[in-house]
Amino acid sequence: MRGHQLRHFYATYLLNNGTSLDVIQSLLDHKKSKTTRIKPNLNVIHSSFI
Repeated sequence: MRGHQLRHFYATYLLNNGTSLDVIQSLLDHKKSKTTRIKPNLNVIHSSFI
């Protein structure tokens, strides 16, 4: 697992266990809320991959 994949896994785990998106955004050090987005299957992704 690469570093960025680990970030996605971590963020998805947090989201699926009830952590708010605002907290995940802060933990991932995203400055803008639109940088942290959610796909319909509840995976957190970085907007640069869209």
